[in-house]
Amino acid sequence: PAHATAPAVVKPRRGASSRDVVAVRDAAGLAACFPAAEDQLVEEELVGRGRLPGRAADVVSVEVAVTAEAVTPLVVTGRFPFAPPLRETGSYLPADLDPEEDGAARRVAVAAARALGAGPGLLHVELMLTATGPRVVEVNGRVGGFVPQMLTGAGGDDLLRLAYRLALGGSCDLVPELPAVGFFLWVQPPTTARVVRTVAGLDAVDALPGVTQTRLARGPGDAVDWRLGGLGHVCAVEGSAPDHATLHALRSAALAALDVRYD
Repeated sequence: PAHATAPAVVKPRRGASSRDVVAVRDAAGLAACFPAAEDQLVEEELVGRGRLPGRAADVVSVEVAVTAEAVTPLVVTGRFPFAPPLRETGSYLPADLDPEEDGAARRVAVAAARALGAGPGLLHVELMLTATGPRVVEVNGRVGGFVPQMLTGAGGDDLLRLAYRLALGGSCDLVPELPAVGFFLWVQPPTTARVVRTVAGLDAVDALPGVTQTRLARGPGDAVDWRLGGLGHVCAVEGSAPDHATLHALRSAALAALDVRYD
């Protein structure tokens, strides 16, 4: 559209896990995304402030419980660094924010929920941590993907049970107290890859302390396509760690143990 400007993020009106999401740097890149304009959204590209380079993305999310009486932020989830162009490589819960950052993220998520007038139920609010504070990326009327599994892996309560209770008009009595950090990790193919040639090292990853499950999503001979977004991953790792330092060390060890080759 004539009013759209770059840099920007272009994505489908309906989609999940960054499928077909691209970042465009200039007007030529923006024009290349059309004429399918009626099926796409063009959003301002939010610039993160460079938190924990190589360990964490500047995107976090907040699960928010909405009842007739209150809007309650429950837990903040962090993200591992994204794969190009904008593919998720996993999340961990709770996020490793300092108290001021955590409080700011929760306040913005609550403000977004109130502005929309949504509820009762659970909302998944995604935020970009910018130099001027958290900004809303999107608000979803559902529980965040893999958040219930990460929450129980971190020692928290059953988030889906709370969602059912809220949908039936019940109260929010879940305030997670988390003795550990739950996570999942996705190994994404390069944007140039077309077919998986070999996958090695999953047994070594499975033996790492804290890993509870490894899963091969695409094996030798299977096609890969970066346009599938986060769900185009080759393999996945799930587990928990006692703290964030151990979590990031575990992620590094898992990535070092894996050897995935492509054609």
